[in-house]
Amino acid sequence: MEVQNPPEQRQDVVAANGLSRELESRFRDCRLKRPFRRSAYDPGDVLEYGVTGVFPKVPARVRALVERYVGGGFAGQVYRVKVLEIVPVSILPVVESAELAAGSDAVGDVGLVEGRTYAVKILRPRSRFARGFRNLLYFLGYQAHFGAEVLPSAVRAGVLWQKLIRRAMAHETGDEAAVCDTYATFYDRELQSFGEINEWIDGRIWKFEADDRIFSRWDFEDSPPVDHSSPEYVHKKRFMKGLVNLLHRMGAGELARQYEWWTGKSTPNVLKRLSGEGSPRAGLTAVDFRAGLTLLPFLPMSPADIILIVRGLFRGRLVQFDRCDMTRLRSFVEQSRAFADLQPAVDELVSQTASYRASQPDVTHHHVRLLFSRRLRASVRRGAIRSWLSRGWLDDRGADLLGSRPLLWPVLWTVSWIPWLGRFCVSIWGNASSRRHLRLCWTDADYRGRALLGSRIETLIRWCRDGRAGAARAARLVDRPLAYWLERLTAGWLPAAWHRFVTDWAWAGEQIRDKVSFTLSFLRKPLFREQVLLDEVRRGREEGMLTASETSRIESQIKDPFMQKYLKFLAVHL
Repeated sequence: MEVQNPPEQRQDVVAANGLSRELESRFRDCRLKRPFRRSAYDPGDVLEYGVTGVFPKVPARVRALVERYVGGGFAGQVYRVKVLEIVPVSILPVVESAELAAGSDAVGDVGLVEGRTYAVKILRPRSRFARGFRNLLYFLGYQAHFGAEVLPSAVRAGVLWQKLIRRAMAHETGDEAAVCDTYATFYDRELQSFGEINEWIDGRIWKFEADDRIFSRWDFEDSPPVDHSSPEYVHKKRFMKGLVNLLHRMGAGELARQYEWWTGKSTPNVLKRLSGEGSPRAGLTAVDFRAGLTLLPFLPMSPADIILIVRGLFRGRLVQFDRCDMTRLRSFVEQSRAFADLQPAVDELVSQTASYRASQPDVTHHHVRLLFSRRLRASVRRGAIRSWLSRGWLDDRGADLLGSRPLLWPVLWTVSWIPWLGRFCVSIWGNASSRRHLRLCWTDADYRGRALLGSRIETLIRWCRDGRAGAARAARLVDRPLAYWLERLTAGWLPAAWHRFVTDWAWAGEQIRDKVSFTLSFLRKPLFREQVLLDEVRRGREEGMLTASETSRIESQIKDPFMQKYLKFLAVHL
């Protein structure tokens, strides 16, 4: 006996992926003057990037197959991909994203291997809400667009820090695998965002452990005793504490926020490799060095943030995100021969960081220098133009033209922050494709109809991907503009599940029947209750939450009277 929902959910995903490709094809048939506005990728999509190796800094072209969407938060969206092809730069007619590849070697190995699996992180959140909230906090702190999404200097600085931290951990602990490796950076033209290619970690987040020593575990200065009931918990906490101390010594104090235990949200940033299952200490790996949310002095988001804000104020920093101390890094590197071969990476990090910091207004750091330093104002202008170019607001000609008109830039910069209107004004001024698209929408009725169809297609793809509409309903709404607009203006503002519940009555009825059937079966049928528990146990085993021996033990005790009583009590509380 099996629970029926998961297979049906998988069928919905497969149907949605197929519809997305079909609708994208219809969008191309519209022959619009603007590009398709993509928000995410689906399993089976093929990515093609011009990449630049982290170290050594060599360019190449990579083709990769998206195997699945892993997840993501405020920093971006992560995919598991399989590399299909790597083309050396000498074969390429051009190198994409020249700013990323600037100063790179002519030939070399980016470190990727054809046929292997990697993690691709695109620094643009999949959720519109997540992206909007993240960008709002970043704007309040730095008066600019999210740096790693739109600036090559910011994305390069992030991966170079990760490379150096990996070497430092190897020197401190003797285990280079304690930090996830990073291989290359790229610019995604469809998502209009920079990204990075990292090592794929076969691992898990947490193991279920009974903790009957909740207070005594705080006393451990070294490894916990052998008979401790939650050794993995203790080792993970000690690992994160050691990493935080290392980051502070390296000058990356603001990056250390990613691993502060008491934030209550940092533990998923450390995975345990499945290869280290034999020991509670082995296999712990730090995987995420990209902060997502800016820490503002008036908006702590965890208990630890209050302490971090106070510490920042004593250092004179009102805003905290990813600012690091290059002087302290230089001193740290010079004290160890472990970084001798990474000196070019250190030099690039210092250069990219200086460029990154000088490209933003950042009034809490630059203060009145913005008023008196012509060089700083010019650098901020170049940073804004680069950001708009990355986001597709400007084309190459518009960027060059704006760069030669310093008096026009303050006007456009001010207008650009007006919601909806800002992007429209900048694009109309600096993007020829946007101007042609708008002109045809006003003067050509046939083109206007195709433009409205293209907009519906983009929205319905997002609805289908987010679970707002099933594949069949989304396909019907494509050619029903009145029904589409009625639904978008009414239910489109609701959460995804509510939206589908009130607009797709067949799906709503099916959900109600499934929930009622599941509850009644769980109450009445002992075998069904047992199967539900076994399915959960096996899922926990697949995700690494349980060991093989723990799984076998639970399965062997499924008929135990106390286990049966537990399941009955659980049924009553449904």
